[in-house]
Formats: sequence, structure tokens, C-alpha cells
Amino acid sequence: RLSLHNCFPSMLQRTDLSYVRSFSMYGVENFSESMAKELLKKFKLITSLEMENAALQHFPEEVFNLPLLRYLSLRSTRIDSVPKSIKKKLPNLIIVDFRNTLITKLPKEIFGLPKLLSLFVGCLNAVVGAQVYLGIECSTSL
Repeated sequence: RLSLHNCFPSMLQRTDLSYVRSFSMYGVENFSESMAKELLKKFKLITSLEMENAALQHFPEEVFNLPLLRYLSLRSTRIDSVPKSIKKKLPNLIIVDFRNTLITKLPKEIFGLPKLLSLFVGCLNAVVGAQVYLGIECSTSL
């Protein structure tokens, strides 16, 4: 397990992270999308990824190269959408946390994730919540 708290991830540039199973990052304000791309390329066996408060504007496509991922948290980022390919490329997701993001509409494909138990989305101070679809009750585990 690797956890970064209020430190800059550039220290990981020359580190082999292929063995890391769980990665958490908190309080790294200057963590850009390009840094996220480079960091995510280093993970091979990761099952838990938490990138809270990262300066992400878009869902990082490199996450789709992590097929063993079971827990994904992009909490308190600036992402505003989730790609439809999440169902096909991340079938092992159990817990997804998109709280305090700009997501107002989830793709219906997310509700087809076969192992999904918990889905967190929305913002406490938001006037508008996230739109969900009819048929959500058909999710067998959610």
C-alpha cells in the first residue's frame, strides 16, 4: 500500500510502482492531469485507487488500463463526466466514489457493473443532484 499525504508525487518518478496494490493520495493540490497520466501508467496490479482533491478536469483514461481495480475514488475533483466504457473496461469495480465532483449525469452503463455494491455521487452544497436512470433497481448488487 502506498499513501501520499500533502507531498508532491514527483518523488515517485523513478520508483517502480508495478507492485502497488493500493494507492491513496490526499491534499496534493498541484497534482495535474499530466502527472496523473504518468503515475497511472506505472500501476499494474492495483485494486484500490483514491485520488482525492487532485486537479483533474476529465476522467483519466489511464484508469481503464487497470482491469483489477475494485475501488475507485475521484472524490473532490473537477471531473464532470464518466465514460460509458466504464462497464466494459472496469468490470471488477465494487465501490465508486464521485462525491464533490461536477458530475450531474451518470452513464447508464455504470449501473451494469456486475460487482458494484456502492456508488457515491453528488455534493452536499449542490442544488442539483446526479441524474440516474429507470432500471437502476435491476442492478443486482447495488
